[in-house]
Amino acid sequence: MLDCSLSPLFDGSLPKAVRPYAGDPKFEVPNPKQILLHAERRQGVSLRALKRFSKRFSALSSARLTGVSQVSYYSGAASAAGTSMQISIGCDHAGFELKKKVKQFLQEADHQVHDEGAFNDEATDYPDFAASVAQTVSEGRSERGILICGTGIGMSITANKLARVRAALCHSVETARLSRQHNDSNVLAIGARVLETDLALAIVAEWLKTDFDGGRHQERLEKIKLLEDKGVTKVE
Repeated sequence: MLDCSLSPLFDGSLPKAVRPYAGDPKFEVPNPKQILLHAERRQGVSLRALKRFSKRFSALSSARLTGVSQVSYYSGAASAAGTSMQISIGCDHAGFELKKKVKQFLQEADHQVHDEGAFNDEATDYPDFAASVAQTVSEGRSERGILICGTGIGMSITANKLARVRAALCHSVETARLSRQHNDSNVLAIGARVLETDLALAIVAEWLKTDFDGGRHQERLEKIKLLEDKGVTKVE
């Protein structure tokens, strides 16, 4: 299976880059460079920029494309396993179905999942669930939190009102990785209405396995904390 958990430049568009070849049982991808060249030719993406991410294509050397439906954005729960974490998860009605899949993904990776709702797809208010998850992270009861609504926007806005919460709205594997490396995000917000399930799971997997880089990024977080100290500390 083709692993396409690659870059911010594609944001899920790699299938488009290989779509002209889809369905051709004779076509094989001989090396990563072919994909990169094709993407540059078809999408006008800078080859120089794409080369920065070429290492992510190492698995393509012997891949065989027999249809776009076979392209997967993640390699499975094992990629997100690592150390088991306490993770709170929440959603509104728009994110309910995706939340079920993310929850299963986390459990299969041996994480301890605390479900803060919603527990059905009846219309509800996203701030309630965002605050509930964010508070578990703010108080240290959970190491990470995951929030799912239609776009992830409302959830991320709400979560960031609580102290010690660094919620990141991510729309690609790369933004998920950078949110951890540069921002030490401890809450992930994703949109069920704007992401395919495979990409959403890839984002979760990347976010869970990526460490914070520290260094100059820690200094920047300290500046954020100076502002945060004047904000909300707890939801009543």
